[in-house]
Amino acid sequence: KLGKKTAATMHDVVEKIIKPLCIQQKCSYSELLPPQLIAAFVSHNWTTEFGKFVRTVLKHALTCFPNDPWSARYWVCSFALYQPEVSLPDT
Repeated sequence: KLGKKTAATMHDVVEKIIKPLCIQQKCSYSELLPPQLIAAFVSHNWTTEFGKFVRTVLKHALTCFPNDPWSARYWVCSFALYQPEVSLPDT
């Protein structure tokens, strides 16, 4: 509907934040960070509200790593792959 705000999805985050950063730095987002051991692989729907995605991963970290949930590292394709070379179908 006109005038109705919609929540950002992973598509939006990648297009507006991740891809421009990848192009500027000539690498994936994850390559900008220090190497770390991965605790879990995350499979996700690109059309889900990004905030819900973050809350879900946080809930997983709090449940599976209760002693130190903030140190849990996740492999997420959106951040690990060089996005300017990734093509997804339109939704």
